[in-house]
Amino acid sequence: MGHDMPTTAPTPSETVKLKHLSRWQSVTLYFIAALTWLAICSRLPHAHADAWRTAGLLAIGALALSCSWRRSLPAQPTPPPATATHKLEQRLDEEAERYRVLVESSPVGILHYDKQLKITQHNSRLSKLLQVPGDALLGLEMDRLQDQRVLPALRAALAGESGRYDGAYHVTRSRRRLQVRLRTAPVYGPDRRITGGVAIVEDTTAQYEAEAMLHDSEARYALAMRGTNEGLWDWSPASDDLFLSSRLVEMLGMQGEHLRTNGKDWLARLHPEDARRFSQTLVEHLKGHTPHFECEYRVRDAAGEWRWVLARGLAQIDDKGQAYRMVGSVGDITPRKAAEAELQALNRELESRVTERTAQMTTALAELESFSYSVSHDLRAPLRAIDGYGAILSSEHAEALGEDARHLLQRMRAAAQRMGRLIDDLLNLAHVSRQAIRRDPVNISELAAEVIAELRLTDSLRALEVSIQPGLLANADPGLTRILLRNLLGNAWKFTARSPAARIDVRSEGVGDGAGALRICVEDNGAGFDMRYADKLFVPFQRLHHERDFEGSGIGLATVARIVHRHGGDIDATGEPGKGARFCFSLGPG
Repeated sequence: MGHDMPTTAPTPSETVKLKHLSRWQSVTLYFIAALTWLAICSRLPHAHADAWRTAGLLAIGALALSCSWRRSLPAQPTPPPATATHKLEQRLDEEAERYRVLVESSPVGILHYDKQLKITQHNSRLSKLLQVPGDALLGLEMDRLQDQRVLPALRAALAGESGRYDGAYHVTRSRRRLQVRLRTAPVYGPDRRITGGVAIVEDTTAQYEAEAMLHDSEARYALAMRGTNEGLWDWSPASDDLFLSSRLVEMLGMQGEHLRTNGKDWLARLHPEDARRFSQTLVEHLKGHTPHFECEYRVRDAAGEWRWVLARGLAQIDDKGQAYRMVGSVGDITPRKAAEAELQALNRELESRVTERTAQMTTALAELESFSYSVSHDLRAPLRAIDGYGAILSSEHAEALGEDARHLLQRMRAAAQRMGRLIDDLLNLAHVSRQAIRRDPVNISELAAEVIAELRLTDSLRALEVSIQPGLLANADPGLTRILLRNLLGNAWKFTARSPAARIDVRSEGVGDGAGALRICVEDNGAGFDMRYADKLFVPFQRLHHERDFEGSGIGLATVARIVHRHGGDIDATGEPGKGARFCFSLGPG
């Protein structure tokens, strides 16, 4: 504008640098625009991204090449002064370095190749991507590659077309297996003839593996949902749009592969008695008060019938804590609900039966109580009279009776006395069965010693060795425990009467907790019993010894078993004829 233009022509070296700059500017322009376009396309929907990416690269390549053609040097340029020439050279070097750094810093592999498919230039990213040294790549003849799946795309550029390849590639030298995205375009010379091609290589292995994993996950989820026979739903709280899967549509007896509706229409299908509970449960989850949504309710199908369903779902929350999407499943539980209703009806019937049987049992127990009093008073009184009159006959009229008569009178009195004892034992068994359990701390050792002392009073001359382990404690009913020990120790006293060195031991078996779980054993060296008949020991009126050998009614051990079982414990017995018997029992945890 205020200076005269120089008139000297440029030197040959300057002309070469200007041409070099023109080519590099065209190539770099292409790659800058291409990378920018790739970044933009990465944000596009996946279905359209590839088409836009290819079209954009071809258009940008054409634009860059057209710019390089227009930048041919004039035939007679006006040379700059010497100082301007030095500045121009410096600027050219800076521009060349800037373009080199730009290509080297590209996130994708870039390479140039000639018409013989020989690599003439490449950036370091390509070397890292393939894991092959850069000097091994430079000059590589790609038509001799072992994996030739990329060759059609490379040759397309030499034919003046854009090439593309998306798929697997095996790097022979590094033995690396990749998933690559390859895009190629032709490179033109100043005469507009194709001199080679340029290629962009992107490693998509991670993306491919992620998509494969996502596909497998979706396939597994679909199989799982088909296996559970449940339908899927997808709801947007903001727009109220609701998507129902084909299985859910089928479950409701509707037509179509799937259905797009809204939450309001779905709520209108719910049973009036369930709608409010459904809405409350949904709102609680949307507010974050519950970890997931779960609700059982009735929904009307296409035929107008009510079907019970179980719906589950999970809301997705944004950074502001608002639910923007909710996805879940719906399963048909109508058969289960029908079974539950049938079970409830059966339970009500059973409860009614139990109530009826309980009333009958109460009546029977009242009658048994009345019978017990009758036995206690009405039956025992005649027995006392028979025994009493027999005693009078024996004492006052013995001389008038013959020997046989006196013997019969004695047997009559003995039978009446046995009958009295049997009645007493029956009353005791009935009392044990009805008496309420009142648990208190009981010292078994002291109680056993008291029972032994009472037995010794009946026969003070009896030689008997007794060993009682001290400190045996239980949490049990004191009165019933005394009856239990009186029967066990009474049996041991009775069945050791003929033993020359009679012995009775009372001790614990193992280690208890002192709260009734302790197992206590009563052992003697008396008459014993045959284990073949052990199952009859605790049955009323079952005796394993003849009455002429050992008296008794056969009620004692049955009473013992009843007391033990009422405490929630258990009892067992072992024995051997002539060597004694051993009874071990526990009185429950207390």
